[in-house]
Amino acid sequence: MATDAPASLSCDRDYDFIVRSIPDGATFRASAECLQNHSEVFANMFECHVRPPAAERRPDGEDDVLSLDEPAATIQVLLRLLHTVPPGASPSPSAPHAPGPSPGGAPAIPFPLLPPLFALADKYMLSGPIVQGLCASLAAYTSEQPLRVYAYAVQFGLRDLAAEASSWLLLQPLAAYTPEEVAVIPTVRAYHQLVQLHAFRISRLREVLQGEPIFPHGYGECAKHSRETQLLWEQQKRSVIAEIHAGTNVAAEMAKLSANVAGCPACSKAFRAAVEMLNYKCGKIPRGIDRLPSI
Repeated sequence: MATDAPASLSCDRDYDFIVRSIPDGATFRASAECLQNHSEVFANMFECHVRPPAAERRPDGEDDVLSLDEPAATIQVLLRLLHTVPPGASPSPSAPHAPGPSPGGAPAIPFPLLPPLFALADKYMLSGPIVQGLCASLAAYTSEQPLRVYAYAVQFGLRDLAAEASSWLLLQPLAAYTPEEVAVIPTVRAYHQLVQLHAFRISRLREVLQGEPIFPHGYGECAKHSRETQLLWEQQKRSVIAEIHAGTNVAAEMAKLSANVAGCPACSKAFRAAVEMLNYKCGKIPRGIDRLPSI
């Protein structure tokens, strides 16, 4: 069967080797140097597969053939990965990314391809730059598909990325996900960590809001509107506490009352100070599973 080079390769090495699919019989041209440099498994294979000098090689080319027990489609994807380092290989996989493009403006690897690519990276012990590139592509989808990114990050042992994805999962209650959606999380423990994170944040947000007065120790209290402003503040607190979830921006919810006190400089100043203090205190509450206190 005619050999084919993996599509879209940017490797500057010569395709001087053949990789054959045992199940399909298909063959693919490859760079022996790329295979050895980017895969510990292939490096070990080449140690056992001693290639004779060019003048002594068999005319049928079998000296330059490595047979793998993988389908042709899998080998093609694997070779593309080995010959082309994915975009975003340099940055840390724990850094937050916007969805879509990977760092540097290069397009991220399509999301459905990432799980099988990670599986191949693990099976063939691919090099750090390749794994970093895969991580960067996965991280690029964190805000777009936080639940699936969290699930894959847990599955592939990417702790920093799992923590980053868990913070994006605060945007809606866990109960909003269907059983089928939650089923992508690979372990009960990983799901339980999300439950703990949401429960802890809800408890702390309520506690912080409940304890925040509009006039702390009478400071900044308005002699004319004190009672009305305090009632307004307490009513809004009760309303927010009743609807609070793990991702609620408590300070922003309380700030919605600012127009009600805009006519009084003293009350308006006290109101701004109270909202700013809420924002500060709530900002210290953990947003990721990596920051949860020991329970």
